[in-house]
Amino acid sequence: MLRDLGMTTICTISKTELYHDLEQSWQCTTCGYKMSATLAVTAGDLKRDIQWGLGEYLSHVRGFGHDLRDYVACHPEATPLAELLKEETSAEDVFAVLDNTEMREHLSRALADAKAKRIEIDKLLADLKPRLLGLYRGGAVDFRAKFAQELEGLVAGKLDPGQPWKVE
Repeated sequence: MLRDLGMTTICTISKTELYHDLEQSWQCTTCGYKMSATLAVTAGDLKRDIQWGLGEYLSHVRGFGHDLRDYVACHPEATPLAELLKEETSAEDVFAVLDNTEMREHLSRALADAKAKRIEIDKLLADLKPRLLGLYRGGAVDFRAKFAQELEGLVAGKLDPGQPWKVE
């Protein structure tokens, strides 16, 4: 569709630069868009593109199906989100779920939670135990320092510092 408008790439220049380009040459120097270019779009084309985009979005959401089910189990008010996981969900059903601001907020939180790094507490404790055995002459202060150091050593390089954890 973009090629039909004479565009060769997706334009990422600032609005100011685009205004300048269009004032000078009536064409964007980055993407090739010309101000006089028009595109004949039929309702069928638009519907097809929307359905394709919706299918891509649902595919992405379904990739986090397990996490979304967990979220819905913990937040019963988000139950309508389970509709998004069904293969036979119609576009109308998807729109009905996503048209609700509260459901969009729940979906956003569920997807953010899904990106959290899973930490299996049993495995973490098993890995920590041999590293923490010993005598701590400084008591709790020394133990806390050693604990923090060893925990950091176990997860360093595996996690992004700002990445949330989901301890299971």
